[in-house]
Amino acid sequence: MMPPRYFLTRLALSLQDVAPDYSDDEPGVPEQFENDEGDTPPVTEPEAEDDFDDSSDTEDDDESFSQKVGNAIDNIMSWFRSRESVDAEDQNALRREIRSFKKAINAIEKELAPKRDEVKKLENILEQDFGNLLQFESLYDQCFEFNDAKYVYELCPFKSAAQKEGGRSTSLGNFKEWRKGYSQMFFDNGARCWSGPIRNVVATLVCGQETRVLEVSEPSICDYTMTLETPQACSEDELEELRKQLASF
Repeated sequence: MMPPRYFLTRLALSLQDVAPDYSDDEPGVPEQFENDEGDTPPVTEPEAEDDFDDSSDTEDDDESFSQKVGNAIDNIMSWFRSRESVDAEDQNALRREIRSFKKAINAIEKELAPKRDEVKKLENILEQDFGNLLQFESLYDQCFEFNDAKYVYELCPFKSAAQKEGGRSTSLGNFKEWRKGYSQMFFDNGARCWSGPIRNVVATLVCGQETRVLEVSEPSICDYTMTLETPQACSEDELEELRKQLASF
């Protein structure tokens, strides 16, 4: 009967291909998986008739590290339980070791979560079209509101548009594309109206001294238009005119 640490050593080695690599160090067997003499227990491949499942090596890359670890552990436990010669004491010892191992992996996953979120945010930024001269980049991560008699409308360029009333927010769509060059932003696939249509917004950008939503209208049911004033929409001539106006004050 092989000791539980043999199986955890096998697990550690099998995870070298799925674990995130944040250093240039050579991968090795963790110290806690060495035997009492300091040597690494020999790792042998299961015989052909063994039912140990190595399919985790081909899991989708989108699967999280902790999920891959969990699958690998489940496979080892399933293989371990199938051996009639395994006594209860050895099974319990392995379970205790694996519980500790899972806690360590969960801690690592928790630390990696913020980094993954930051990477996704950066990837999303890189995918955006901020204009030929990147003139609209400063609008990313900003939201602008417009108040009318009943609703508060929110426009977040490159992200979404919404209609708010009290504590309720209704999606008017997510940013899909530019239209008419860089003069209109189209937001699609918002919440469905009570009468059936999907809400959408066409936001027209116009030159102005500050960035703000000038007006919101609903020319047809659940089809909204917004006007966003911003210096980023100004031509060179328009910017020069704005500078003159500011200098005259």
